[in-house]
Amino acid sequence: MKLNFFAPFIIGLTLVLTSCSGNDNEDILKLTNEKTLGIVKFNIDDVIKKLPKEQILADTIKKFSNSDKEFRLFVRADELGIDTAEPFYITTESEKDKFITSYVFWLDDEVLFLKKFKEIYSKELTIDYSKNLVYSGKNVFGAFKDGIFVMSQKSYDPYTSRAREYDYYYEDEYEEEDMSVSEDFYKNFFTRKALEDENVLDNIDTALKEDKDASVWINLHGIVSNVTKGYIETLAINKLLIGSGFGLNLNFEEGKIECKAESFFNEDMKKIVEKYYEDKEVNYDIVKNVELDNAILYGIGYFSTDFVKYFIKEAGFEATANKYLESKNITLEDIFSTFNGQYAVVNYKEITTKKLSYDGSSYYDYKQPNTLIVFGINKDKSKKVMDLLNEPFLNLGDKLYTNDKVLAFTSESSNLNLFKTNKNAKNTKLNKVTGVNSYSYGNGKELNESMGSNLKNKIEEMISTSKINDGNALSEITISFEKKDKNILHYIIGYE
Repeated sequence: MKLNFFAPFIIGLTLVLTSCSGNDNEDILKLTNEKTLGIVKFNIDDVIKKLPKEQILADTIKKFSNSDKEFRLFVRADELGIDTAEPFYITTESEKDKFITSYVFWLDDEVLFLKKFKEIYSKELTIDYSKNLVYSGKNVFGAFKDGIFVMSQKSYDPYTSRAREYDYYYEDEYEEEDMSVSEDFYKNFFTRKALEDENVLDNIDTALKEDKDASVWINLHGIVSNVTKGYIETLAINKLLIGSGFGLNLNFEEGKIECKAESFFNEDMKKIVEKYYEDKEVNYDIVKNVELDNAILYGIGYFSTDFVKYFIKEAGFEATANKYLESKNITLEDIFSTFNGQYAVVNYKEITTKKLSYDGSSYYDYKQPNTLIVFGINKDKSKKVMDLLNEPFLNLGDKLYTNDKVLAFTSESSNLNLFKTNKNAKNTKLNKVTGVNSYSYGNGKELNESMGSNLKNKIEEMISTSKINDGNALSEITISFEKKDKNILHYIIGYE
Protein backbone atom coordinates (compact mmCIF):
# COMPACT_ATOMS: atom_id res chain seq x y z
CA MET A 1 0.00 0.00 0.00
CA LYS A 2 1.26 3.43 -0.84
CA LEU A 3 0.85 6.54 1.27
CA ASN A 4 0.34 8.98 -1.58
CA PHE A 5 -1.71 12.03 -0.66
CA PHE A 6 0.84 14.16 1.12
CA ALA A 7 3.60 13.68 -1.47
CA PRO A 8 3.04 17.18 -2.97
CA PHE A 9 3.68 18.69 0.44
CA ILE A 10 6.90 16.72 0.98
CA ILE A 11 8.80 16.89 -2.33
CA GLY A 12 12.13 18.49 -1.70
CA LEU A 13 11.46 18.41 2.02
CA THR A 14 12.60 16.15 4.75
CA LEU A 15 11.47 16.42 8.29
CA VAL A 16 12.08 16.54 12.23
CA LEU A 17 10.84 17.52 15.78
CA THR A 18 11.54 19.45 19.21
CA SER A 19 10.31 21.77 22.07
CA CYS A 20 10.97 24.97 24.05
CA SER A 21 9.22 28.03 22.68
CA GLY A 22 5.62 27.01 23.41
CA ASN A 23 4.32 25.78 20.05
CA ASP A 24 2.98 22.51 21.49
CA ASN A 25 5.56 20.21 19.85
CA GLU A 26 6.94 18.55 22.97
CA ASP A 27 5.66 15.04 22.22
CA ILE A 28 6.88 14.93 18.64
CA LEU A 29 10.26 16.27 19.66
CA LYS A 30 10.75 13.20 21.82
CA LEU A 31 10.53 11.11 18.64
CA THR A 32 13.12 13.10 16.70
CA ASN A 33 16.61 11.71 16.20
CA GLU A 34 19.92 12.64 14.56
CA LYS A 35 18.73 11.27 11.20
CA THR A 36 15.67 13.50 10.98
CA LEU A 37 15.89 15.84 8.00
CA GLY A 38 12.66 17.73 8.41
CA ILE A 39 9.09 17.92 9.69
CA VAL A 40 5.74 19.12 8.40
CA LYS A 41 3.08 20.05 10.94
CA PHE A 42 -0.65 20.42 10.22
CA ASN A 43 -2.96 21.83 12.87
CA ILE A 44 -5.75 19.44 11.97
CA ASP A 45 -8.67 21.17 13.64
CA ASP A 46 -7.90 24.50 11.94
CA VAL A 47 -7.42 22.98 8.49
CA ILE A 48 -10.49 20.71 8.62
CA LYS A 49 -12.71 23.70 9.37
CA LYS A 50 -11.43 25.40 6.22
CA LEU A 51 -11.99 22.38 3.95
CA PRO A 52 -15.24 21.60 2.08
CA LYS A 53 -15.56 18.36 4.03
CA GLU A 54 -19.03 17.30 2.88
CA GLN A 55 -18.17 17.74 -0.79
CA ILE A 56 -14.91 15.84 -0.46
CA LEU A 57 -16.45 12.85 1.26
CA ALA A 58 -19.40 12.74 -1.16
CA ASP A 59 -17.09 12.76 -4.18
CA THR A 60 -15.90 9.25 -5.09
CA ILE A 61 -15.32 9.84 -8.80
CA LYS A 62 -13.82 13.20 -9.68
CA LYS A 63 -11.30 13.73 -6.95
CA PHE A 64 -10.70 11.85 -3.72
CA SER A 65 -11.62 8.24 -4.34
CA ASN A 66 -10.73 5.31 -2.13
CA SER A 67 -7.14 5.43 -3.41
CA ASP A 68 -6.59 8.70 -1.52
CA LYS A 69 -6.82 7.01 1.84
CA GLU A 70 -4.48 9.28 3.77
CA PHE A 71 -6.42 12.38 2.82
CA ARG A 72 -9.78 10.82 3.64
CA LEU A 73 -8.29 9.81 7.00
CA PHE A 74 -7.19 13.41 7.55
CA VAL A 75 -10.52 14.94 6.54
CA ARG A 76 -12.53 12.57 8.75
CA ALA A 77 -10.12 12.76 11.68
CA ASP A 78 -12.69 14.22 14.08
CA GLU A 79 -15.00 11.22 13.65
CA LEU A 80 -12.39 8.44 13.50
CA GLY A 81 -10.94 8.57 16.99
CA ILE A 82 -8.09 10.91 16.05
CA ASP A 83 -7.39 13.69 18.55
CA THR A 84 -7.79 16.81 16.40
CA ALA A 85 -6.63 19.02 19.26
CA GLU A 86 -3.17 17.58 18.59
CA PRO A 87 -1.20 18.25 15.38
CA PHE A 88 -0.70 15.87 12.48
CA TYR A 89 3.01 15.51 11.62
CA ILE A 90 4.93 14.19 8.64
CA THR A 91 8.59 13.45 9.29
CA THR A 92 11.39 12.34 6.98
CA GLU A 93 14.68 10.80 8.00
CA SER A 94 17.69 9.40 6.17
CA GLU A 95 18.25 5.66 6.04
CA LYS A 96 21.41 4.69 4.13
CA ASP A 97 20.62 5.48 0.47
CA LYS A 98 16.89 5.88 1.15
CA PHE A 99 14.54 8.08 3.11
CA ILE A 100 11.74 7.09 5.45
CA THR A 101 8.63 9.24 5.60
CA SER A 102 6.38 8.83 8.64
CA TYR A 103 2.86 10.08 9.38
CA VAL A 104 2.45 10.66 13.11
CA PHE A 105 -0.77 11.63 14.92
CA TRP A 106 -2.52 11.25 18.27
CA LEU A 107 -5.62 9.25 19.18
CA ASP A 108 -8.38 9.95 21.69
CA ASP A 109 -10.21 6.65 21.00
CA GLU A 110 -7.77 3.89 20.05
CA VAL A 111 -10.41 1.15 19.67
CA LEU A 112 -12.58 3.25 17.37
CA PHE A 113 -9.62 4.38 15.31
CA LEU A 114 -8.21 0.89 14.71
CA LYS A 115 -11.64 -0.32 13.65
CA LYS A 116 -12.17 2.58 11.23
CA PHE A 117 -8.57 2.36 10.03
CA LYS A 118 -9.18 -1.17 8.76
CA GLU A 119 -12.39 -0.07 7.05
CA ILE A 120 -10.63 2.75 5.22
CA TYR A 121 -7.44 0.96 4.22
CA SER A 122 -8.18 -2.74 3.93
CA LYS A 123 -10.20 -5.31 5.80
CA GLU A 124 -7.24 -7.63 5.23
CA LEU A 125 -5.15 -5.66 7.72
CA THR A 126 -4.45 -7.51 10.96
CA ILE A 127 -3.80 -5.92 14.35
CA ASP A 128 -1.43 -7.48 16.85
CA TYR A 129 -2.33 -5.89 20.19
CA SER A 130 0.49 -7.67 22.00
CA LYS A 131 3.08 -5.98 19.77
CA ASN A 132 1.06 -2.82 19.11
CA LEU A 133 1.57 -3.34 15.35
CA VAL A 134 -0.69 -3.30 12.28
CA TYR A 135 0.20 -5.77 9.51
CA SER A 136 -0.52 -5.82 5.81
CA GLY A 137 0.28 -9.41 4.95
CA LYS A 138 3.76 -10.05 6.30
CA ASN A 139 4.73 -6.36 6.26
CA VAL A 140 4.17 -4.00 9.15
CA PHE A 141 1.88 -1.16 8.06
CA GLY A 142 1.69 0.90 11.25
CA ALA A 143 2.31 0.99 14.99
CA PHE A 144 0.55 2.48 18.02
CA LYS A 145 1.62 3.20 21.58
CA ASP A 146 0.47 5.49 24.39
CA GLY A 147 -2.13 7.14 22.17
CA ILE A 148 0.22 7.78 19.24
CA PHE A 149 -0.13 6.17 15.80
CA VAL A 150 2.58 6.07 13.13
CA MET A 151 2.71 4.68 9.60
CA SER A 152 5.89 4.87 7.55
CA GLN A 153 7.28 4.06 4.13
CA LYS A 154 10.61 4.15 2.33
CA SER A 155 11.35 6.29 -0.69
CA TYR A 156 12.13 4.72 -4.05
CA ASP A 157 15.78 4.10 -4.78
CA PRO A 158 16.47 6.66 -7.58
CA TYR A 159 19.03 4.48 -9.36
CA THR A 160 16.83 1.40 -9.33
CA SER A 161 13.83 3.37 -10.54
CA ARG A 162 15.83 4.83 -13.43
CA ALA A 163 17.16 1.41 -14.36
CA ARG A 164 13.62 0.09 -14.55
CA GLU A 165 12.55 3.02 -16.69
CA TYR A 166 15.26 2.59 -19.32
CA ASP A 167 16.00 -1.16 -19.26
CA TYR A 168 13.62 -2.39 -21.95
CA TYR A 169 15.07 -5.90 -22.20
CA TYR A 170 14.81 -7.01 -18.60
CA GLU A 171 12.08 -4.88 -17.12
CA ASP A 172 9.77 -7.88 -16.78
CA GLU A 173 12.26 -9.48 -14.42
CA TYR A 174 12.10 -6.60 -11.96
CA GLU A 175 9.73 -6.91 -9.04
CA GLU A 176 8.04 -3.88 -7.62
CA GLU A 177 10.30 -2.34 -5.00
CA ASP A 178 9.20 -3.02 -1.43
CA MET A 179 8.29 0.32 0.15
CA SER A 180 7.58 -1.02 3.62
CA VAL A 181 9.89 -0.43 6.56
CA SER A 182 11.11 -3.17 8.86
CA GLU A 183 9.31 -4.41 11.93
CA ASP A 184 12.34 -3.35 13.99
CA PHE A 185 11.90 0.25 12.79
CA TYR A 186 8.36 0.33 14.20
CA LYS A 187 9.34 -1.43 17.42
CA ASN A 188 12.11 1.10 18.05
CA PHE A 189 10.24 4.19 16.86
CA PHE A 190 8.80 5.16 20.23
CA THR A 191 11.87 4.34 22.31
CA ARG A 192 14.85 5.35 20.13
CA LYS A 193 17.28 7.96 21.38
CA ALA A 194 15.91 11.44 20.82
CA LEU A 195 17.85 14.43 19.57
CA GLU A 196 19.62 16.18 22.46
CA ASP A 197 20.88 19.46 20.97
CA GLU A 198 18.77 22.05 22.85
CA ASN A 199 19.46 24.79 20.29
CA VAL A 200 18.20 22.68 17.41
CA LEU A 201 15.22 21.51 19.43
CA ASP A 202 14.30 25.10 20.20
CA ASN A 203 14.63 26.01 16.52
CA ILE A 204 12.33 23.17 15.52
CA ASP A 205 9.72 24.15 18.06
CA THR A 206 9.93 27.77 16.93
CA ALA A 207 9.51 26.75 13.28
CA LEU A 208 6.50 24.48 13.86
CA LYS A 209 3.86 27.06 14.75
CA GLU A 210 0.78 26.44 16.86
CA ASP A 211 -1.19 29.32 15.31
CA LYS A 212 -0.59 28.46 11.62
CA ASP A 213 -2.42 25.98 9.40
CA ALA A 214 0.79 24.29 8.28
CA SER A 215 4.46 24.74 9.05
CA VAL A 216 7.74 23.09 8.16
CA TRP A 217 11.19 22.71 9.67
CA ILE A 218 14.06 21.70 7.38
CA ASN A 219 17.41 20.43 8.64
CA LEU A 220 19.79 22.38 6.41
CA HIS A 221 22.99 20.80 7.68
CA GLY A 222 21.50 17.31 7.59
CA ILE A 223 20.35 17.67 3.97
CA VAL A 224 23.68 19.12 2.79
CA SER A 225 25.58 16.36 4.57
CA ASN A 226 23.29 13.74 3.07
CA VAL A 227 23.57 15.11 -0.48
CA THR A 228 27.37 15.38 -0.27
CA LYS A 229 27.65 11.93 1.36
CA GLY A 230 29.32 13.55 4.37
CA TYR A 231 31.94 15.45 2.32
CA ILE A 232 30.77 18.81 3.70
CA GLU A 233 31.90 17.68 7.15
CA THR A 234 35.53 17.61 5.97
CA LEU A 235 35.45 21.30 4.97
CA ALA A 236 35.96 24.39 7.12
CA ILE A 237 32.56 25.64 6.00
CA ASN A 238 30.91 22.83 7.95
CA LYS A 239 31.13 24.78 11.22
CA LEU A 240 28.81 27.42 9.75
CA LEU A 241 26.13 24.88 8.88
CA ILE A 242 26.02 22.76 12.05
CA GLY A 243 22.59 23.06 13.65
CA SER A 244 21.28 25.28 10.84
CA GLY A 245 17.80 24.96 9.47
CA PHE A 246 14.88 26.73 7.81
CA GLY A 247 11.29 27.22 8.85
CA LEU A 248 8.24 27.84 6.68
CA ASN A 249 4.64 28.40 7.73
CA LEU A 250 1.40 28.78 5.79
CA ASN A 251 -2.05 30.15 6.48
CA PHE A 252 -4.92 29.52 4.06
CA GLU A 253 -7.34 32.45 3.98
CA GLU A 254 -10.23 33.72 1.88
CA GLY A 255 -8.69 34.42 -1.51
CA LYS A 256 -5.05 34.23 -0.45
CA ILE A 257 -2.19 32.21 0.99
CA GLU A 258 0.13 33.86 3.47
CA CYS A 259 3.57 32.38 3.90
CA LYS A 260 6.49 33.28 6.14
CA ALA A 261 9.96 31.78 6.10
CA GLU A 262 12.84 32.12 8.54
CA SER A 263 16.35 30.79 8.86
CA PHE A 264 17.86 29.29 11.99
CA PHE A 265 21.62 29.78 11.78
CA ASN A 266 24.15 28.96 14.47
CA GLU A 267 26.03 31.78 16.19
CA ASP A 268 29.06 31.56 13.87
CA MET A 269 26.87 31.82 10.79
CA LYS A 270 24.78 34.67 12.19
CA LYS A 271 27.94 36.72 12.80
CA ILE A 272 29.02 36.21 9.18
CA VAL A 273 25.59 37.13 7.84
CA GLU A 274 25.45 40.26 9.99
CA LYS A 275 28.94 41.26 8.92
CA TYR A 276 28.11 41.23 5.22
CA TYR A 277 24.43 42.25 5.28
CA GLU A 278 24.13 44.81 8.07
CA ASP A 279 22.42 48.00 6.82
CA LYS A 280 22.30 46.67 3.24
CA GLU A 281 18.98 47.32 1.53
CA VAL A 282 17.39 47.33 -1.90
CA ASN A 283 18.41 50.33 -3.99
CA TYR A 284 15.52 50.95 -6.39
CA ASP A 285 17.74 53.09 -8.63
CA ILE A 286 18.78 49.80 -10.21
CA VAL A 287 15.45 49.81 -12.11
CA LYS A 288 15.37 53.52 -12.95
CA ASN A 289 15.71 52.63 -16.64
CA VAL A 290 13.81 49.33 -16.47
CA GLU A 291 10.13 49.20 -17.43
CA LEU A 292 8.30 47.16 -14.78
CA ASP A 293 4.65 48.03 -15.45
CA ASN A 294 4.44 45.51 -18.28
CA ALA A 295 6.57 42.86 -16.55
CA ILE A 296 5.12 39.48 -15.65
CA LEU A 297 7.54 38.84 -12.81
CA TYR A 298 10.40 40.78 -11.33
CA GLY A 299 12.74 40.71 -8.37
CA ILE A 300 14.95 43.49 -7.01
CA GLY A 301 17.48 43.05 -4.25
CA TYR A 302 20.92 43.03 -2.74
CA PHE A 303 23.36 40.14 -2.46
CA SER A 304 26.75 40.37 -0.81
CA THR A 305 29.57 39.37 -3.14
CA ASP A 306 31.88 39.30 -0.11
CA PHE A 307 29.57 36.76 1.52
CA VAL A 308 29.71 34.52 -1.56
CA LYS A 309 33.47 34.93 -1.79
CA TYR A 310 33.85 34.00 1.89
CA PHE A 311 31.89 30.78 1.38
CA ILE A 312 33.92 29.78 -1.67
CA LYS A 313 37.11 30.31 0.29
CA GLU A 314 35.84 28.40 3.34
CA ALA A 315 34.72 25.56 1.10
CA GLY A 316 38.27 25.31 -0.27
CA PHE A 317 37.33 26.08 -3.88
CA GLU A 318 39.08 29.46 -4.30
CA ALA A 319 42.39 28.10 -5.62
CA THR A 320 40.63 25.71 -8.02
CA ALA A 321 38.41 28.49 -9.36
CA ASN A 322 41.35 30.86 -9.87
CA LYS A 323 43.28 28.13 -11.66
CA TYR A 324 40.36 27.65 -14.04
CA LEU A 325 40.11 31.43 -14.67
CA GLU A 326 43.85 31.86 -15.18
CA SER A 327 43.64 31.35 -18.94
CA LYS A 328 41.27 34.33 -19.15
CA ASN A 329 43.65 36.54 -17.16
CA ILE A 330 41.04 37.10 -14.49
CA THR A 331 40.53 36.05 -10.84
CA LEU A 332 37.59 35.55 -8.53
CA GLU A 333 38.53 38.80 -6.83
CA ASP A 334 38.31 40.62 -10.19
CA ILE A 335 34.82 39.22 -10.73
CA PHE A 336 33.42 39.86 -7.27
CA SER A 337 34.88 43.36 -6.94
CA THR A 338 33.14 44.33 -10.19
CA PHE A 339 29.67 44.05 -8.63
CA ASN A 340 28.24 46.15 -5.79
CA GLY A 341 25.50 43.63 -4.91
CA GLN A 342 22.46 45.41 -6.33
CA TYR A 343 20.48 43.41 -8.90
CA ALA A 344 17.18 43.17 -10.76
CA VAL A 345 15.72 40.22 -12.69
CA VAL A 346 12.70 40.89 -14.92
CA ASN A 347 10.55 38.54 -16.99
CA TYR A 348 8.34 39.93 -19.73
CA LYS A 349 5.80 38.17 -21.94
CA GLU A 350 7.39 35.46 -24.07
CA ILE A 351 8.26 36.38 -27.64
CA THR A 352 6.66 34.21 -30.33
CA THR A 353 8.34 33.84 -33.70
CA LYS A 354 7.74 31.62 -36.71
CA LYS A 355 10.30 28.91 -37.35
CA LEU A 356 10.64 26.53 -40.24
CA SER A 357 10.23 22.87 -39.37
CA TYR A 358 13.17 20.51 -39.79
CA ASP A 359 11.78 19.02 -42.99
CA GLY A 360 11.05 22.50 -44.40
CA SER A 361 7.38 21.68 -44.98
CA SER A 362 5.81 24.18 -42.59
CA TYR A 363 6.30 26.88 -39.99
CA TYR A 364 5.54 26.58 -36.29
CA ASP A 365 5.28 29.01 -33.37
CA TYR A 366 8.49 29.19 -31.38
CA LYS A 367 8.32 30.81 -27.94
CA GLN A 368 11.42 32.12 -26.25
CA PRO A 369 11.86 33.72 -22.82
CA ASN A 370 12.03 37.50 -22.63
CA THR A 371 14.30 38.31 -19.70
CA LEU A 372 16.36 41.26 -18.50
CA ILE A 373 19.04 40.97 -15.80
CA VAL A 374 20.70 44.05 -14.34
CA PHE A 375 23.68 44.20 -11.95
CA GLY A 376 25.03 47.24 -10.15
CA ILE A 377 28.78 47.62 -10.75
CA ASN A 378 31.86 49.39 -9.42
CA LYS A 379 33.06 51.00 -12.64
CA ASP A 380 36.68 51.51 -11.53
CA LYS A 381 37.03 47.76 -10.81
CA SER A 382 35.13 46.35 -13.76
CA LYS A 383 37.58 46.51 -16.70
CA LYS A 384 38.64 42.84 -16.77
CA VAL A 385 35.06 41.58 -16.57
CA MET A 386 33.97 44.01 -19.31
CA ASP A 387 36.83 42.93 -21.55
CA LEU A 388 35.81 39.31 -21.07
CA LEU A 389 32.13 40.01 -21.83
CA ASN A 390 33.03 41.88 -24.99
CA GLU A 391 35.03 39.02 -26.46
CA PRO A 392 33.65 37.95 -29.86
CA PHE A 393 33.13 34.31 -28.86
CA LEU A 394 30.36 35.34 -26.44
CA ASN A 395 28.51 37.13 -29.25
CA LEU A 396 26.43 39.28 -26.88
CA GLY A 397 26.26 42.25 -29.24
CA ASP A 398 23.25 44.52 -28.69
CA LYS A 399 21.97 42.27 -25.89
CA LEU A 400 24.60 43.62 -23.50
CA TYR A 401 24.65 47.14 -22.09
CA THR A 402 26.95 48.79 -19.59
CA ASN A 403 27.61 52.25 -18.21
CA ASP A 404 29.28 53.60 -15.08
CA LYS A 405 26.59 52.13 -12.80
CA VAL A 406 25.07 48.99 -14.32
CA LEU A 407 25.71 45.91 -16.38
CA ALA A 408 22.63 44.55 -18.15
CA PHE A 409 21.95 41.36 -20.14
CA THR A 410 18.79 40.65 -22.06
CA SER A 411 17.27 38.13 -24.45
CA GLU A 412 15.56 40.96 -26.37
CA SER A 413 17.58 44.07 -27.26
CA SER A 414 14.57 46.44 -27.10
CA ASN A 415 14.55 45.94 -23.30
CA LEU A 416 17.70 48.08 -23.20
CA ASN A 417 16.19 51.11 -24.96
CA LEU A 418 15.60 53.14 -21.80
CA PHE A 419 19.22 52.62 -20.78
CA LYS A 420 20.50 53.70 -24.17
CA THR A 421 18.35 56.85 -24.25
CA ASN A 422 18.77 57.51 -20.51
CA LYS A 423 15.01 57.81 -20.04
CA ASN A 424 13.33 56.98 -16.73
CA ALA A 425 10.74 54.22 -16.62
CA LYS A 426 7.27 55.11 -15.29
CA ASN A 427 7.01 52.11 -12.92
CA THR A 428 3.68 53.27 -11.52
CA LYS A 429 3.01 49.87 -9.91
CA LEU A 430 6.34 49.58 -8.11
CA ASN A 431 5.97 49.59 -4.34
CA LYS A 432 9.31 50.73 -2.95
CA VAL A 433 9.26 48.80 0.31
CA THR A 434 12.02 49.97 2.64
CA GLY A 435 14.08 48.07 5.19
CA VAL A 436 14.30 44.90 3.06
CA ASN A 437 17.05 43.08 1.20
CA SER A 438 14.80 41.97 -1.62
CA TYR A 439 11.38 42.68 -3.10
CA SER A 440 9.62 40.71 -5.82
CA TYR A 441 6.31 40.92 -7.62
CA GLY A 442 4.38 38.71 -10.03
CA ASN A 443 0.98 39.23 -11.64
CA GLY A 444 0.34 35.49 -11.66
CA LYS A 445 0.04 35.22 -15.43
CA GLU A 446 2.90 32.81 -15.94
CA LEU A 447 1.84 30.55 -13.07
CA ASN A 448 -1.76 30.46 -14.27
CA GLU A 449 -0.67 29.53 -17.77
CA SER A 450 1.73 26.88 -16.53
CA MET A 451 -1.01 25.26 -14.45
CA GLY A 452 -3.44 25.08 -17.37
CA SER A 453 -6.61 26.84 -18.44
CA ASN A 454 -9.01 24.95 -16.14
CA LEU A 455 -8.15 26.79 -12.94
CA LYS A 456 -11.29 27.74 -11.04
CA ASN A 457 -9.50 30.53 -9.22
CA LYS A 458 -6.52 32.17 -10.86
CA ILE A 459 -3.63 33.86 -9.14
CA GLU A 460 -3.98 37.62 -9.13
CA GLU A 461 -0.56 38.61 -7.82
CA MET A 462 2.37 37.43 -5.71
CA ILE A 463 4.40 39.74 -3.50
CA SER A 464 7.39 38.77 -1.41
CA THR A 465 9.98 40.57 0.70
CA SER A 466 13.00 39.41 2.67
CA LYS A 467 15.34 40.99 5.18
CA ILE A 468 18.15 40.11 7.55
CA ASN A 469 17.43 40.46 11.25
CA ASP A 470 20.04 39.60 13.91
CA GLY A 471 21.87 37.36 11.48
CA ASN A 472 18.83 35.39 10.30
CA ALA A 473 16.88 35.74 7.07
CA LEU A 474 13.14 36.49 7.26
CA SER A 475 10.79 36.36 4.28
CA GLU A 476 7.09 37.08 3.78
CA ILE A 477 5.11 35.95 0.75
CA THR A 478 1.47 36.68 -0.07
CA ILE A 479 -0.28 34.95 -2.98
CA SER A 480 -3.59 36.62 -3.79
CA PHE A 481 -6.28 35.03 -5.97
CA GLU A 482 -9.04 36.54 -8.11
CA LYS A 483 -11.93 34.96 -6.20
CA LYS A 484 -12.09 35.81 -2.51
CA ASP A 485 -15.49 34.56 -1.38
CA LYS A 486 -14.26 31.21 0.01
CA ASN A 487 -11.17 29.84 1.68
CA ILE A 488 -8.51 29.20 -0.93
CA LEU A 489 -8.38 25.50 0.02
CA HIS A 490 -11.77 25.03 -1.66
CA TYR A 491 -10.28 26.11 -4.96
CA ILE A 492 -6.92 24.37 -4.55
CA ILE A 493 -8.61 21.04 -3.91
CA GLY A 494 -11.07 21.59 -6.73
CA TYR A 495 -14.36 22.64 -5.14
CA GLU A 496 -16.07 26.04 -5.23
